[in-house]
Amino acid sequence: MINAKAEELKKLITVPDFKEESYQHLSLSELSFLHNTSAELKIKNMANPQNAKFFKVREDFFMQLCQRRLQKINELYVLMSQPTSLPYIVCDPETSNDQVWLFDSESAANLVANDESASRGFQINAAKIENDKFLPFYTSLFFLGVNELLFNRGKEAFALQLDEFINKPDFSSISTDSKPVVLNPELVLTAAYFAQGKAGAQEKQNNEELRDLEEEMIVNLLRGKVFVPVQMLEGQTEMKPENMRFPLIKLSNGKMFQPVCSDNNELARFSVGQERIRGLVIEGKNIKNVLVKEADGVLLNPKTVKLAIPKMKL
Repeated sequence: MINAKAEELKKLITVPDFKEESYQHLSLSELSFLHNTSAELKIKNMANPQNAKFFKVREDFFMQLCQRRLQKINELYVLMSQPTSLPYIVCDPETSNDQVWLFDSESAANLVANDESASRGFQINAAKIENDKFLPFYTSLFFLGVNELLFNRGKEAFALQLDEFINKPDFSSISTDSKPVVLNPELVLTAAYFAQGKAGAQEKQNNEELRDLEEEMIVNLLRGKVFVPVQMLEGQTEMKPENMRFPLIKLSNGKMFQPVCSDNNELARFSVGQERIRGLVIEGKNIKNVLVKEADGVLLNPKTVKLAIPKMKL
């Protein structure tokens, strides 16, 4: 934001006509700038309690406006990670929150995507989310282990805790024996971090960190429940061994891997275009018991992170 525009916006913090309708013409970026500036002024005036309280009220007011604007805005742009086909996930170095980054401007999103691509050594792109897709998008982040949304960057940035911004669905209330809900957010999160780290340029890789992430990912895989996709034979609906077979995926190195899906979203992605695919729910520690003899291991989430885990590590 150029200095002249910033100075004009700062004047709006202290206007006497302090009403919501007076700020309706401002963009989300401008409202978040006012929120952040109010927070800075509050800190600078801590020696004067009356002034600090004044700017605290402004800070809270502009955050409320930001959240309301997020519900009405026509579209947002999220950074997507090419190695995972999922939102680009970043661990904030100061708070350790696991974030996805969103923007109200396509040009701003593309600029940050290009910078991050150059820095990380793998492709990151900006994708548009339209208003009617906001809620499904935010809900899907619970499956990924994400706990924070970061909107915009720099002086216009503000963060929201995911479970404070939208209510976390009660997945247990919609789970049945015939349609179970499987959740593994810690597994997906570590898998996404591992896949992003492996995809970076060789000189950017931290081998010790990658080994730790891989170990943590496998621990998360083995201690929960997962879906093992099975293909039902034509005309069969009952999941008995004689009615189904386990699909295999051949990698470019010629090895065969059996797909495993961390949750319902991943199973749905794998099932697209395959009407007879079902998900067999098993304990992660028992995965090796359902591996077919031709399998060299499992391919975790074959439509997103696509991580091959050798049989010997299960």
